[in-house]
Amino acid sequence: MATVIRVSSFTIVLVGAMIVACSRYQYVNELDSPECKNRPPPQLVHGGAEADVSFDSTAWFRGVVVNMDTGDPLGWAQVQIQDGDSSVVVADSIGQFAFAGRPHRGSVRLGVRRLGFAQYSDTVTVPLPAGVRWRIALAVMPFDGPCSGMLGVRVRKPWWKFW
Repeated sequence: MATVIRVSSFTIVLVGAMIVACSRYQYVNELDSPECKNRPPPQLVHGGAEADVSFDSTAWFRGVVVNMDTGDPLGWAQVQIQDGDSSVVVADSIGQFAFAGRPHRGSVRLGVRRLGFAQYSDTVTVPLPAGVRWRIALAVMPFDGPCSGMLGVRVRKPWWKFW
């Protein structure tokens, strides 16, 4: 005589939920993984004053944007001065930019952005002395690779975590 075992759909769902709950792994954003959390933060930008060989008396703030690794000029970066009224210029093909017109005085917020590079933000006292420009070095910021934040990685759950 054959024995018939009846299994309800509730039992199947319950067993499936238990298997998932007892899994010892979970998926998290790679920035939350131990490998990325314990990395020292890289130096991504640097800015400072330097001598300006091509001094232009009409500009109250001049500068150049360069690649931090190679020192090559970075053209077409967006440079913004945030003061009472925001002023925005785009660096030329050799990374140079200048703000002309009504000069700002005192501390202003300077921001620089370029696709594929880390953003720069700093407070600068303007106007700069005659014959000085602001040099901004940006590091390459890849959108893929380890610790980019674009990937989910499988990590082991803590021993006490059952959900």
